[in-house]
Amino acid sequence: MPRLAGPKLAAAAEPEFDEKPQCLKRFTAMTFQPVFARVNPRVVGFEAPFAVMAEFTGPCKCGDLEYRQFIRGRITRDPGGPDEADYGHLLDKLPEGRLNQSFQEDGDTSDPVVNYGHRGNPGVDRPKLKDQYTNARGDIDQANGCRYEMSDTPWATMNSAAGVAWDIRLDFYGEIRNRGRAIQRRYWTPINGRFTAP
Repeated sequence: MPRLAGPKLAAAAEPEFDEKPQCLKRFTAMTFQPVFARVNPRVVGFEAPFAVMAEFTGPCKCGDLEYRQFIRGRITRDPGGPDEADYGHLLDKLPEGRLNQSFQEDGDTSDPVVNYGHRGNPGVDRPKLKDQYTNARGDIDQANGCRYEMSDTPWATMNSAAGVAWDIRLDFYGEIRNRGRAIQRRYWTPINGRFTAP
């Protein structure tokens, strides 16, 4: 699939939190160029890759800090046209069974590790998905690791004739929690645009 032109976007911090809360050394989110392309003569698809990294430090115990991720958005066929239709159901493996315009905790119900950042889950490191805590040696340490890394590539495919317009937007926020209390958030949008099926 060819890459679309577009800048990498820095995630914005939520103003209700301190920019540098105690025990949070670093918290960043990066987006990469999204893809929208023809997959075969009847199908088009998109990918919207991104990555998140956080580092924790004393005086807190690293095991008390956790990451959570939330998603909202839209996938609309023929926006504003006579055949306009909501295609949020294409992301049916989300915990709520579809993509909605209000935030829900992100996850993949077809995966043994459904949600991201939960320390009780095993670490994951696959080609298009990473979700793990590591220690200073770089070893996976879900219980006490002071560094969190995740990467994901949300995607969908849909039947589409050439020339059909698609409005696609995915919004995310990541949240760092200290013993269950949110101490920082970052927002990012890895894909947002109107795309015409080639």
